[in-house]
Amino acid sequence: MERGDNPYNYLLRDIVIDPSFYDNEEIQRGDVVYHEQPKEYYELVQYEALEEPLNRVIALPGESVEIKDGQFYIDGKKLDTFYGNGTNNIRSNDYESEFQLEKITVPDGHIFVSGDLWWRGIDSKQYGPIPIEFVKGKVLGYP
Repeated sequence: MERGDNPYNYLLRDIVIDPSFYDNEEIQRGDVVYHEQPKEYYELVQYEALEEPLNRVIALPGESVEIKDGQFYIDGKKLDTFYGNGTNNIRSNDYESEFQLEKITVPDGHIFVSGDLWWRGIDSKQYGPIPIEFVKGKVLGYP
């Protein structure tokens, strides 16, 4: 989910993806999913990018999501997880003004995704929720 040294640095390692996991299971908040990029992604980037990135599920269909002062909120409640808080961005002293997202509601059949180091990524914060059918599988880890 990021190009640095972190547990999900998949650019330099093999990863295990279960493409049939969601045939029998519901997508849950916190899942790391492998998915297609929406066409809006390619309009935002100026370089050749991965077509199927890893991202974490932040919000589910029907939920509202927003970022206030560098913190994700789901249905008005603080997402109190390591991936819900952008205030630990060591590259910014002004996260409260940098990381804001007006409240949106995730449409039926969609999910809101973000990388764990979400202040550096291009994901649903920029292009909006993605259709669930874009999910190619659940990331299980490394072999």
